[in-house]
Amino acid sequence: MTQDTPISVHGPALRFETLFDEETASDGEGLELHPDLAAVYGGPLRLKPPVKGLPLLAANFVTSHDGRVAFNHPDHRGGGPISGFNDNDVWLMGLLRARADAVVIGEGTLRAEPSHVNTSEDIYPGDKDAFAALRRHENRSELPIISYITLDGNLPTEAKVFSMEDAHVVVATTRAGARKIRATVRPAGKIDILEFGSSGVNLERYARIMAGDYGVEFLLCEGGATLYGALLKAGIMHEPFITRSPLVVGESPGNPRPSLVEGTGWLPDDIPRMKILSVRKAGDYLYMRYRATYPS
Repeated sequence: MTQDTPISVHGPALRFETLFDEETASDGEGLELHPDLAAVYGGPLRLKPPVKGLPLLAANFVTSHDGRVAFNHPDHRGGGPISGFNDNDVWLMGLLRARADAVVIGEGTLRAEPSHVNTSEDIYPGDKDAFAALRRHENRSELPIISYITLDGNLPTEAKVFSMEDAHVVVATTRAGARKIRATVRPAGKIDILEFGSSGVNLERYARIMAGDYGVEFLLCEGGATLYGALLKAGIMHEPFITRSPLVVGESPGNPRPSLVEGTGWLPDDIPRMKILSVRKAGDYLYMRYRATYPS
């Protein structure tokens, strides 16, 4: 498939309005989005090539007006309620998944939504054919690798992904976590378990393994806030995509609601900083792409 081969895209009813896009100012470098999908997104959405043995690591989150990423309520899981199940936000998630060689999430995110599978078809079935065509166009596998980070191996055995014969799952965990997964998880598809010693998972080493052993050039993180913070702390997060929802969520005593980064903090001397690459708008929602920079 070439750039001239058309891809039929439905997309959200409300098109993205580009307010700012650094990529429109120059030719840029990297893999440019197929023009039929770029017409919906409103820009080229180039994927930079991997550097120094690391994949391009992006994140995709939706936050409320007041910066919350989850309601922390058993009847309202994940980011969908935070966005109000906004069609543009869901389509963008499908687009990013369609370009990802692998999608990684933390164990808490999987436990919160075990019926969810991190594929484009699962999140936006209306454009499943377009997203599949995009994967073929970019020479990617039919499905992305689904990857989990877990310290204790406490993965829900009923998770839908483990019943999929065509799924390739890669789990990064500790020695104890690996023992538990081998004893409890019986996947229908392929599962690889990466052991990282007794106390934790070295996220930089994990990313290098995903690049070197699995050929992952674009790795997409979809949560949660603790994993996102840890990737920033490791200095390997490159390009967060953040949707700003107009909904105000707040929190009440006894029901803390997580913000975008949890479990990690910085002091003024060592803080990461975000450079804005693009800002798009649809209705009262903002869709922002950043590039993370780190102190030398």
